[in-house]
Formats: sequence, C-alpha cells, structure tokens
Amino acid sequence: MITERLKIRKFTNNDLRDLYNLLSDEDVMEFIEAPFSWEKTANFLNSVALIDSPLIYAVEDFNQKFIGYVIFHEYDKDSFELDWILNKGDWGGKDMPMN
Repeated sequence: MITERLKIRKFTNNDLRDLYNLLSDEDVMEFIEAPFSWEKTANFLNSVALIDSPLIYAVEDFNQKFIGYVIFHEYDKDSFELDWILNKGDWGGKDMPMN
C-alpha cells in the first residue's frame, strides 16, 4: 500500500539491520519487551515477517527510509490486532507533511 506519506510493504531479508536497530532500542521497546539481540531479530524476521501470510509489514516514509512496522492480523474469531512500532527518531511525525 502506498500513500503520499507512507509505503507499507512486505519485509525482505534486506530489512534485517533496520529491524534490529528498531527492536534493540531500549526506548522503543520500553513497554513491549526486552530489547532484541541480533539473533532474536533474525529469528523474528524469519518466523513472523517473511512468512507467506505475514503478521507484520515494513513501513517506509516518503523518502523510502525504514521507519518501523505495522502489525495487522486476526487476533481471534471476533477481532484483529493493529499496532505500530516506530523508530524513536520518527515519533511525533515532525518530518511528515500534514494535509
């Protein structure tokens, strides 16, 4: 999905470093879980993001810079989960054009 502000796409193996930088950040992970190691990030990428029916999608800004990911999947038979995990530098959307 592409808008003038964001691109939401499937992850690729090339996203490992950006994903690690996101998930190893203590501030980003403060209310989620302990920051990830490189190995845990690689396992997460392979078991959750690169599967045929992904649970998470990479998010890029309008300059094609990785800013985080969105979680979207069926949670149970009556509901879905929708969450955003964003790089600390992108909190607040200060570089995002507002319409």
